[in-house]
Parts: sequence; structure tokens; C-alpha cells
Amino acid sequence: MPPTLPLFAMPPAPAPPPAHHAVASETAVRRPPPAYMLVFAREFTLNLSRRVVPAGRVVIQVQNIGEDPHDVAVKDARGRTVAATPVIRSGRRAQLSLRLGAGRYTLWCRVPRHLEHGMSATFVVKKPARRRS
Repeated sequence: MPPTLPLFAMPPAPAPPPAHHAVASETAVRRPPPAYMLVFAREFTLNLSRRVVPAGRVVIQVQNIGEDPHDVAVKDARGRTVAATPVIRSGRRAQLSLRLGAGRYTLWCRVPRHLEHGMSATFVVKKPARRRS
């Protein structure tokens, strides 16, 4: 009599994934996480969550808590605009992610007449302290 096959044959076990041996390189550079700053924009004021951030990648989140639309531009010490959000409607948020070197920067609203009413704030970007080995 021929051998009988089981009704439900088990599929073969999958092969284990290849082993990856991750070796940390001594030359690998760990980049610090970005610094975050939250800016609340309302009629004719910008309130910053912090006034000093470390140099490097900075994420600026702008929340419009006012009634008017606002935007926020970043100006360096030479007066050049280095980044800007689009116009943000009331209750909305926008975000900028940029790399900043050490220095003093100004945030300001570009909506007509808002800067003249005082809608600006300054912050400082400092070089991070060197870590001792």
C-alpha cells in the first residue's frame, strides 16, 4: 500500500534572517538633536518659549493664537531674512527647520503694519559648550 500523506502539510520553517553584525565606528559622529522653540503669535506680540538655543539645527514652531493672520520671518544680525513661514491663519501652526550659526536673530511678522506695532522678538544662538573627555 502506498504511504499516505497528512491532510495538512506543514510549510517549511522560514530561514532565519541573516545576522547583521553592527560595529560602532570610532569615527562616527553623533549629531545632537535639534533645539525646539515655540513661538506664540498674537496681535502685535511674539512670545518665545526660550531666548537662547544652541547652534545647529533649530526647529521653530509658530502657533497663531491671535485673531489676525500672522507669519514669522527670521532675520540674522546683518538684517538678511534667512527663513519665513507662510501666512498662518488664526488657530493654525507652522514650522521652520533651519541650521543656525552663533549670533543674534530677530523674529518678526511681515504682515503689513504688524512690525510697526512692535511684533518682533530677538533670540540668541550660542555655540554649545565643549564636552570634556
